[in-house]
Amino acid sequence: MKKNIVMLMLALLIAVTGMALAEQTAETAEAPAQEETQPVVPSFTVNTVTPEGYTYTDSFVSDILYIGYLKPDDETKPQALITIAYDEEAQGRTLNEMSDEEVLNMVEDFMQDTPDAQVSYKQTGEGTRLIVFNTETETENRIDIVTIYRGHQIAAMIIPSEPTTKLTEEDLDGVIAFLTNASITR
Repeated sequence: MKKNIVMLMLALLIAVTGMALAEQTAETAEAPAQEETQPVVPSFTVNTVTPEGYTYTDSFVSDILYIGYLKPDDETKPQALITIAYDEEAQGRTLNEMSDEEVLNMVEDFMQDTPDAQVSYKQTGEGTRLIVFNTETETENRIDIVTIYRGHQIAAMIIPSEPTTKLTEEDLDGVIAFLTNASITR
């Protein structure tokens, strides 16, 4: 499970970097040559409700890895990156069904990569337990939400419009509401 959390967070960082580069180069780049690729056949389906004032784009990177990007229409609002990956170790469970030891191991694994984060616990409107990591440093502010739902590891990274802008409880609640309204089916 440790490797999966690290892989999810790495996927989040890669996707954020890739999306930022794509936005910068989209304005100046010529139309690229079309490459023929095999379509990804996902092993699960994700259904979402996009909040007012946001645009949501998503894709499957592989049959078991999904990435979604919640982008605000107002550039001063925070954005969120969502990753979902099936995890065989979770055996179809939710974070609520995991032992305290398993949850603590998840927290410790995450804290190895983000030692400055403050940990708290929340839940979705449907009662799914969430681990919230709030990182506030001089150069970085972000909130990471991690959970297990029906055997899928879900990670959401909330990023402010400016790296030094402090995220609010309202920003966190908005992403929790988004996660509450999302569903996964296999």
